[in-house]
Amino acid sequence: MSAERIDHAATAEAMLNGIGSLSNVFQAERVIAMAQVHATLAVAEEQHNANLIAYVAKWTDDEVLDIDAMIREGLGL
Repeated sequence: MSAERIDHAATAEAMLNGIGSLSNVFQAERVIAMAQVHATLAVAEEQHNANLIAYVAKWTDDEVLDIDAMIREGLGL
């Protein structure tokens, strides 16, 4: 993947931390909804990485190296 990795958990947290500065209830609701989307994506990324780790346990060392690169990319390492 050539796209820059987005830290969805940090984005959701930052959005929720900024809620107090909003004066409009509708703006706050919109930001909360967007934060929920980022939180959901963060959980999906974690599940993807967990699935890769579980997959690795089933294969030989040569095949593990390819999956290891995918896990590192998924974790942003």
